[in-house]
Amino acid sequence: MVALWRAAPSFRGDCSEKTFVLRVAHNVAVTHVTRAARERAAAPIAAPVASESASPDVLSDQRTALARIEQRLRAMDLASQQLVLLALEGCTMAEIAEVTGLSLTNVTTRLSRLRRALSTSTDESPAGESREPGDGGKKGGARP
Repeated sequence: MVALWRAAPSFRGDCSEKTFVLRVAHNVAVTHVTRAARERAAAPIAAPVASESASPDVLSDQRTALARIEQRLRAMDLASQQLVLLALEGCTMAEIAEVTGLSLTNVTTRLSRLRRALSTSTDESPAGESREPGDGGKKGGARP
């Protein structure tokens, strides 16, 4: 809140107030992360709220899926994490582009690739080899 108060006089009106607030929040977050990167302990993402009708198996599957997504998200670089989290917050592609300073095309392309990487299965392939996001389940490396 203090950072927003201090930044208010620099608001030129060339973007929406929402975008301005997000940009200030982004800058505060970047500052915080760079200062605390060495000391940062990975706090788990909150588990889904258990409904009375959900069976223990369903809850276990949900927790496992959430843990998988959390693991993939934490493995991403900070810029990718920012894109995904802004999208999850409900920001439009244009707003994300303004906040991050990327082009609209770049944001759209990166988010598409990140969604694919997050949604790929971490299950093992039939041959027993682990699949990596983006490899399409193919074995081996480059063709001879």
